[in-house]
Amino acid sequence: MNVKSLALFGLLGIGFLLGMVFLLWNFGNTEPSASDVAGEMRNVKGSGEIVVVEFSDFQCPYCAAVQDPNEVKAIGSELLSIPELSEKYQGKIKFVYRHYPLTSTHKNAQMAAQAAEAAGEQNKFFEYHDVLFAQQEEWSLSDKANEVFVGYAEDLGMDGEKFKTEMTSKEIQARVNLDAAAATRLRITGTPSFFVNGIKTDFEELETRIKSLVE
Repeated sequence: MNVKSLALFGLLGIGFLLGMVFLLWNFGNTEPSASDVAGEMRNVKGSGEIVVVEFSDFQCPYCAAVQDPNEVKAIGSELLSIPELSEKYQGKIKFVYRHYPLTSTHKNAQMAAQAAEAAGEQNKFFEYHDVLFAQQEEWSLSDKANEVFVGYAEDLGMDGEKFKTEMTSKEIQARVNLDAAAATRLRITGTPSFFVNGIKTDFEELETRIKSLVE
């Protein structure tokens, strides 16, 4: 191979590498679509054209705080909790809950998510969601969290044996893992993380963005 051929080969190789770098950079900087963020919209509360997606961890104190009006008022006196926003904009927004259990720091978060999904099988996802956040301190550090979760289900009138079986099933685990994988693709680094119609939005800016879309 002569010098001219070597030079041409080298230029082609450099061009190929630069093209790959550009494609990877472009892929990494592409904004996710609203449907990518919302996923299959399995756990939905409310109705409306505005879709608010929350990636959350049941063992995360901050995730519990945004559900509590008193805790939210401590962050900002004009801010509304998630339930308050849902009520204020009833018929205009729907909330989609997706799981992102931070298992490296929250030992019972994965099973709590699976428990909520098992409750959803008996049409009580959000009732169970509320209990998990309200009782977070009770089950978070428990070595018998599974038993506690079954107790909550029974208190809500669910079939305890059915709940226990589904909570640990591979199908339910796969659902939670699917949400967590989506959170990773979306480069979410903490919880709670919110998106409004596919746009990443800080909790403090949620109502501002919702109001602008309503108007």
